Amino acid sequence: MKTFILSQIVMVTLFITSVFAQKTNAVDLNTVLKVVKVHQNAYAPEKAYLQTDKNTYFLGDTLWFKAYLFDKLSLSAAEKSKILYIELNDDTLDNVKRISIPISYGIGWAQIPLSPKQFHEGTYTLTAYTNWMQNTGSASFFRQRIYIGKPSAQIWRIHPAIKLNDVGELDVKLVLSNADEKPVASKNIMALIRDSDKVVYRKEMQTNAAGEINLALKLTDKLKSEGLRLYISNATKDEPAQLLSIPLNFNRPAKIDLQFLPEGGHLVNGLKSVVGIKALNEDGKGVDVSGTIFNSKNEKVTEFKTVHKGIGKVSFTPSAGESYFATINDVNGNNLHYDLPKIETNGTVMHIESNAAKDSLILTIQFSKNLLTTSNYNLVGESRGFVSYARAIDAENTIIKVAKNIFPSGIAHFSLLKDTTAVNERLVYINQHDNFSLTLTTDKPIYASRDSIVLNLNVKDNTGVAVNGSSFSVAVTDDAQYKADTLGNNSIATSLLFTSDIKGFVEQPSFYLKDTPESAEALDNLMLTQGWVGLNWKNVFTPKPVKFEAEKSIVVTGKVTNANKKPVEGAQVLISSQKPVFFKQVTTNKDGIYRLDSLPLLDTASFFIMRQTKNGQLSRFGKTTVNKFEPAPVSYYAPPIKPWYLDTDSVTQVRTENGIKQLDDFAFKTGKTLNEVVIKGKKKIPNSFNTRGADFTFDPKAIKASGVTNLYDFLRTQLPGFRIVMKNSLVTAVYGKYTMNLSIDAGYLPFSFKYIKPTIEEVIATLKGYNITAALGIEVLYSQKYTRAGTPDEHMPNANVFFDPKQGLSKDSLRKSELKGFGASNDDDFLGHRFLAAVGLVEYRGTIFITTRFNAGGGDNNLNRITYRPVNSIYAKQFYAPKYITRETAENQDLRSTVYWKPDIVTDVNGNATIKFNAGQKKTMYTVIVQGADLQGGVGGTTAKIKVE
Repeated sequence: MKTFILSQIVMVTLFITSVFAQKTNAVDLNTVLKVVKVHQNAYAPEKAYLQTDKNTYFLGDTLWFKAYLFDKLSLSAAEKSKILYIELNDDTLDNVKRISIPISYGIGWAQIPLSPKQFHEGTYTLTAYTNWMQNTGSASFFRQRIYIGKPSAQIWRIHPAIKLNDVGELDVKLVLSNADEKPVASKNIMALIRDSDKVVYRKEMQTNAAGEINLALKLTDKLKSEGLRLYISNATKDEPAQLLSIPLNFNRPAKIDLQFLPEGGHLVNGLKSVVGIKALNEDGKGVDVSGTIFNSKNEKVTEFKTVHKGIGKVSFTPSAGESYFATINDVNGNNLHYDLPKIETNGTVMHIESNAAKDSLILTIQFSKNLLTTSNYNLVGESRGFVSYARAIDAENTIIKVAKNIFPSGIAHFSLLKDTTAVNERLVYINQHDNFSLTLTTDKPIYASRDSIVLNLNVKDNTGVAVNGSSFSVAVTDDAQYKADTLGNNSIATSLLFTSDIKGFVEQPSFYLKDTPESAEALDNLMLTQGWVGLNWKNVFTPKPVKFEAEKSIVVTGKVTNANKKPVEGAQVLISSQKPVFFKQVTTNKDGIYRLDSLPLLDTASFFIMRQTKNGQLSRFGKTTVNKFEPAPVSYYAPPIKPWYLDTDSVTQVRTENGIKQLDDFAFKTGKTLNEVVIKGKKKIPNSFNTRGADFTFDPKAIKASGVTNLYDFLRTQLPGFRIVMKNSLVTAVYGKYTMNLSIDAGYLPFSFKYIKPTIEEVIATLKGYNITAALGIEVLYSQKYTRAGTPDEHMPNANVFFDPKQGLSKDSLRKSELKGFGASNDDDFLGHRFLAAVGLVEYRGTIFITTRFNAGGGDNNLNRITYRPVNSIYAKQFYAPKYITRETAENQDLRSTVYWKPDIVTDVNGNATIKFNAGQKKTMYTVIVQGADLQGGVGGTTAKIKVE
C-alpha cells in the first residue's frame, strides 16, 4: 500500500508538470498547490479507529477495545501522536468518562469498567481522538454509539404503542409487565414527559388489569421528537423503585425536512443541473418520498423519488427569472410545499459521472457566458486531506476524464476554485478493492460445550500475497445474548474509508459499500447530499496557527509572571510527583515559560508545581500557571439506542437474566479487570465544617481513584443523577429528586442571587474551575436523618421547608425561623433564592460539603503553588477466559455475552495466526468478528459463526 501512495504522488507530480507546460496561467495553479502543500505539512492529519467487543452493555460489564491510530494519507502508523483520548459522553452531551491510553507503532488497547457508581443507564457516544486531531476539528473524530443498561429482575418490561391522532395529539399506550410477562396490574404510576430539561406533562394514573396505561400529549411546533422522552416511575410506596425512560419517537408528515442540494452547490440559469434530495423525519432518520417540481407558473417541470433512506436525485435546467418549488403528498393526502434554492444569474455547475464498472470519472464543467475571460479556474481533487489531482480549467477543457487509480480507496473531494474561492464542490466514493482478504476456519464443524475452540486466521492482500506482521483484534460474542454487527456498520474499513470523512450520522453505512447496482446508486446520491470532512479552503488560504500540539508523552508546561503580569525569565519552578517519585527543577525561558516533558503516562498521576525563590522557599510574588489539557467540545448527536426493557426480545431477555446473575454472584467476579474502590462510607472528614454526619463520604483515596480533575466532573461521575438544571428561571444543582447546596470550606456556592442570575453554562464552568485534587474529602447529605433533625446550624441550610400546593408561595406562608439556615437576611432575599424552585411541590434538599487541604474555598491562596492532574491513563488488563479441565469439574458458569476478546493477534510470514479459547456450557451460536491493519496502508475484517451443541 505504501507503493500505491508513492506512485500516486509521482503521477500527480507528472500530471501537474504537463499542465504547466501547456498553460500560460500555470502560476495560478502552482500557487494553489504550494499553499495546499504548506497546509498539509502544517496539519498532517491523523485518523483513529476503535474495535470494541460489542456495542450494548450492562452496568458492571467491561467495555473492551483496541485502538488503531493512522496517518490519514497513507494509513500507516501515526508518528506524531503517542497519546489517544477515549471518551464516553451521554445524550445530555455531558462527559461521563475520559481516559488516555499510550499508542505504540499505531496501536494500543485497554478497557473501561462500566461501574454503576460512575455510569447511568442510557445511550452514549464513544469518542476517540488525539490532541493533534483537534486542529482540524471534531468532525473527523472516531465515534460509535453504545448503550449501557441496568439489569434488574424488578424492572418492568414495557411494550409501547405511539401514534398521532386526528386532533394533533400524541397517543401513548404502554403495556407494563414483570420479568415473567405477568401484567403489572392496578399499580399507581407517575408519568412525566420532558422536552430536554423542561417538563411538559405530568400525571399520576393507575394501570388496568392488563397492565395498560394510556395518555395523550398535545403537540406544539416547539416539541420535537428528538428531545422528547417519557419517564415512568412507581408511585406506590414500599415497592421497588422504578424509573424507566421511553423515547417518544413520532413523525408528523407536515414536519418532513425536504432539502434540495444542487450538485456543486448552485442552480444556475440555463445550465443543466443534478440536484440531490434529502428527506428527514422529525426523529432525524431518512424517509422515502416522491413528488413533483413546478415553476412559478405552476407548470410541471419534472418528478422525483428518493431511493434509499430518504436520499435521491433529480435533474433539470433552470431558467432565468424563474423560481421553483416542489410538492409531496403525505400519508393523509395533504399537499406539502417546499421551495428550491434560488437560481443564480451567472455561475458554474460541476457534474461528475461515477460508474463503479468504469476506471475513470467524467467531469463536466459548465460556465455562464464570458465568465472564463475574467478569472482563472483550477480544478483540485483531494482524498484523505491530500491533493491527488490538479489542473487549470479553460473553455476548451470542460469535459475532463480523470483516472480513478490516482486516488486511494475512500472519498475523493473535487473543488473548482475561482482564484482562492471554491465555487463548486462534489464528493465521489472510489473503491480500489484493495482491502485485505481474511479467511477464518475452525478445526471442527461443531463444538461441544466447554470444548477447546481453535480458529485459524489467514490474511492476504488484494493480489493474493500473504500479509506478514499485521495486527488484528478478535471479539467472540454469544448470539443467544447479543446481536453482533455482522453487516460491518462499525468495521475498520467502513469507518476509515467512509463514515469518518463525511459529516453527520449515516444510517446503515455498510449498505452503501455493498457491491450491487442499488448500493452504488444510493452511495453516489449520498455523496451529493452529505457534508464533507477535509480541506477547508478558507483555512487553506487564510491559515490559522496550530493550537494543539502532538503529544508523545505527558508534558507539564506553564508560565510565570510578575505582579505586573509580565513574563519572568529565569524563574525556578519545582515540579514533583509521588507516582513516580521524583523532583525536578526547571527554569523559565525569556517568555516566562517552563516545560517538563518525556514523562510516562500514569494511572491517576498528580503533579505538584511550585515557584521557588533562590533559597528554595515558596515565592510569594507574581503568579504561576499550568497549561491543562483542553478536551474537545461534546456536540455530536445521533438517534438513541432502544433501552433493553422496551419490547424485550428473547436475546435481550437471556442477556438481562445473565447480567443480573453476574451482579449478584460475587464468585464470578474473579473476571473483573479492576479492583472495586469503595468510595461511599460515613467516616468523618478532618477539618470539615459539617457537624451533622453524612449519608456517604469520599476520602482522598476515593477522590484520586475517580481519575477526574475538577469538581463538576467528579460530582457528575460519582453521583449518578447529579445535574445543573434550570428551575423557575434559576440555576439549581440537583441530585436525583433532591435540590443540593454546595459548600466549599464553609463557603456556599450561591448560584443565583437577587440581582445575579448566571446561566447553566457559567455555573458548570465555575465548578470545573475548582481543582478536585485539593480536596481532603467530600460529604453528601440528603436523607431526613441529616437534613431534618434538630435546629439548623450556621454551616448547613435547613431542608425542612415544605409548601402547601393550594396556598402557593408567599411571605406569609413561611416561618421566619426557617429562613436562618439559608443565610437570608429578610423575606425578600429568601423568596428570591434558588431553593424556591419547585412551586406547589415538596422540595427535598441536601448539601454537598467539600473540604480542601488549604481550607480556602477550593484552592490555595498562594498563586505560585499548583496541583495538576493530567487525564487519567488506563493500561490494558487481560480478558478473563475460563479454562475448563473437564466438563464435569467446571463449577462456575461464564454468563458474559462476550465469550472471548483478544487484541494482540499478529500474523506470521504466511499470513496466518491461531486463536484459541473455550466454548461455554450452553448450546448456542457464536459470532466471531476480526478487524485489523498492517499499519502500512492495508486494512480488513471478517466475521464467522461457530456452533456449540
